[in-house]
Amino acid sequence: MCKAKKRKNLLPALCFFLCVGSLILCSLPQNAHSKLVDRILAVVNGEVITRYEFEQYLKVSSRFNENLPEDLEMIESEEAKLQILDQMINEILVEQEARRFEIDVGASDLEAFIDQYKKDNELDDAAFAKELKKQGLSLEDYKEKIARDIKKNQVINTMIRQKVVVTEEEERQYYENHPEQFKQPKQVRLRLLLVGSRDLIETLRQDIVSGSISFAQAAKEHSIGPGAEQGGDMGVLEWNDLGPDWKQALSDLEEGELSEIFELRGHFALLSPESINMENTVPFAEAQDSIQKILYTEKLNNRFHEYISQLRSKAVLDIKL
Repeated sequence: MCKAKKRKNLLPALCFFLCVGSLILCSLPQNAHSKLVDRILAVVNGEVITRYEFEQYLKVSSRFNENLPEDLEMIESEEAKLQILDQMINEILVEQEARRFEIDVGASDLEAFIDQYKKDNELDDAAFAKELKKQGLSLEDYKEKIARDIKKNQVINTMIRQKVVVTEEEERQYYENHPEQFKQPKQVRLRLLLVGSRDLIETLRQDIVSGSISFAQAAKEHSIGPGAEQGGDMGVLEWNDLGPDWKQALSDLEEGELSEIFELRGHFALLSPESINMENTVPFAEAQDSIQKILYTEKLNNRFHEYISQLRSKAVLDIKL
């Protein structure tokens, strides 16, 4: 199945843990009436989180997480509300650290980020402006949010990412302790020739065996099965996914050989295995990169939770939800 190129959202989460939340913690203008009725849900080192900000945070987050409703009133569980509020608190703590470190993001940094975003998503200025409008953002709002995210990302890089190290010894230990993850099942790349007439399939089989026509050419000209235009190429299939009739037809065949004729859903079929890969274990050298990513992500998450716990232990928090 051909997949269209997926466009990144205009509000990218640069910090690995933030997803989308970091995008909406900027001060939002409120009218006089909302100031009177907007309840404070939490105070983080003197910085307040209001119900209005909580609702805006939830509204944006729901665009990226289908399990989240847009409306706060639709969340019945107080525990779920506290989890979302906790994420907001964590982000404010990191943002406060960015201010403490006096991290600066210049106009050239923002322009470079936006230019790269447009390049990655093949957007011209008009299309970019359209995306901003769709999300209800002005260019200045967008730049402000990106600047905040870049600052927080630099905090994460300094305090977390640079301190995460995965050794080869740890990688090998993971490889040895999780053998099931590195077993590769038997796979076969198949060509299929499917027709509606036994007389035709018998004639074609004889022609293929005699060499007067190739399997691929016969499939291209006569097959009514999948992959006909590609010479009957079915791609690589796992052996365990094949039906009993297919397995029987392929039993004892070597690469490039031709199966006997068999019935398939009222039609007549021939198979030819292009390649056969027997069940095996992926060597450590081939699995090492994926193992490194698994362990790095795990350590990164652990280190992040430790860092946030440290910030929270030093912070003055007043949760009123």
